[in-house]
Amino acid sequence: MKKSMRGPFLFILGVTFSGFLFSIHYTRDRDYDVNLVENPGPFVDLSDTEKNSKEIVFVSAVSDNHFNEATTSISAFFKFNPNGKFILYSLGLNELYINNVKKDFKNLEVREFDTTGYPDYTRTWMEYRFKPLILAEVMKEFSNIWWMDAHIVVKKPKMIELLYKGLAENVKSEVPIYFLFIQAIPILPHYVLTYFPTNSIDLLKNEKRGFQLGANTFFVARTEYTVEVFKWWILCALDKTCMAPPGAQVYCKFGKDRNNEFAKCFRFDQSILNLLLLNNYQDANKYLINIGYLF
Repeated sequence: MKKSMRGPFLFILGVTFSGFLFSIHYTRDRDYDVNLVENPGPFVDLSDTEKNSKEIVFVSAVSDNHFNEATTSISAFFKFNPNGKFILYSLGLNELYINNVKKDFKNLEVREFDTTGYPDYTRTWMEYRFKPLILAEVMKEFSNIWWMDAHIVVKKPKMIELLYKGLAENVKSEVPIYFLFIQAIPILPHYVLTYFPTNSIDLLKNEKRGFQLGANTFFVARTEYTVEVFKWWILCALDKTCMAPPGAQVYCKFGKDRNNEFAKCFRFDQSILNLLLLNNYQDANKYLINIGYLF
């Protein structure tokens, strides 16, 4: 990029790497204020699970082509959590859809994802740049957030209780971001490592510690560490090729060796967030609460 700054070191998640330093023109010289990368708190005490469980908010986003899936997801959520707080972000939803979903779910809050001033490519929904941008907005208001993709359907009760039970068991690790699904496929093109160099290519290929976790539903607590992770996740979303590398596509082409042969696919927001966390924790098991059986 023409306005990029390049330097010998990049500080990410407490580790110094040599590599690419992000362009600063997304935080300066713009006609909008990207204050999403800053969050002064107050920050969450991860050990206070009782308080945190009462403050949790569920968040999702949907465009017209996934509206039916979203209504199924929301209906299932309120079936098991009738008093839960759920915010649905509209990705350019038809006004008729918005009116219908508000009428059907009285406790649902619908917000429009405002992309005014953002680069045009942030409106390419299939690149999923909206997810870190929306979550950063929500995290300024709420301290405990559970993201759910529009197709995620809750099938069993006590999801909040089970989440915080898992958090209580892991509280000594002070991990503020947790995934709920495992998705172990080789979907990280080497191009991405020019932005976020890895500690070890071998770790990325490691079946037991380096597997990629699904970002279709996950939990985030507002901590200083989360703000640091989100800073890089947001900057990546605002960069044209960081979150959507050249040739990136969802569909995979697997070879005989799934751990060493690149599957020629990418998971956009998910792949970047996984890399950021793996660089810091060196083991995906540390930020996994395996309650995927709820969905």
